[in-house]
Amino acid sequence: MGSLQDLHRLLLSLSLLFVCLLIIRPAASSAGDFAATYKAYRGPVQFGNEYLQKGDYQRAISYLTKAIEMSPFEAMQYFNRDFAFYKSGKMKEAEEDVDKTLILDPRMVNLQAVFLNIASFRCSPRMPLCFSRSTGRG
Repeated sequence: MGSLQDLHRLLLSLSLLFVCLLIIRPAASSAGDFAATYKAYRGPVQFGNEYLQKGDYQRAISYLTKAIEMSPFEAMQYFNRDFAFYKSGKMKEAEEDVDKTLILDPRMVNLQAVFLNIASFRCSPRMPLCFSRSTGRG
């Protein structure tokens, strides 16, 4: 009877090993997918920032929009696209991106304050520093 128990333990061990392999293999694959997705995301971010620095705002908007579509919860990409919209004269779109930036990361209000020193900007009520400056309220 001892050999039947040994066989049972062996089958149980093999079953557990098989289940572990099934669990680990997709995790390794998803890590590879994650890395590939991140690498694909970094391209539009890099190009968007480069075009932003060169003053090619239309191309910057295009690449930053692609980056936002790939990862819509990155406040910095909305902030950068906000600046490109502003410089392109697209105030409505710029204001929408300001709101999204501050929803995602309220600490970005500090960058908006720097932005205000660079250019005059039609402010949103979600920008406390800007709002108090533009309306006299604080």
